[in-house]
Amino acid sequence: MTSEKREKEQVNRKLAVSALAAGLFLTGMGTAFATADREAPSTAEARAAWKASPS
Repeated sequence: MTSEKREKEQVNRKLAVSALAAGLFLTGMGTAFATADREAPSTAEARAAWKASPS
């Protein structure tokens, strides 16, 4: 096997692993977004909630 062919195979393998990692990452992000609790108050609303409480 020539050195050039071996280097080309390594590049192809690295590209395949990178594509797989990116796909898994995006799948995880999509799953997290789809299962997020949309009824929960935002951080800004939670911080401002004490202002509405009676003193």
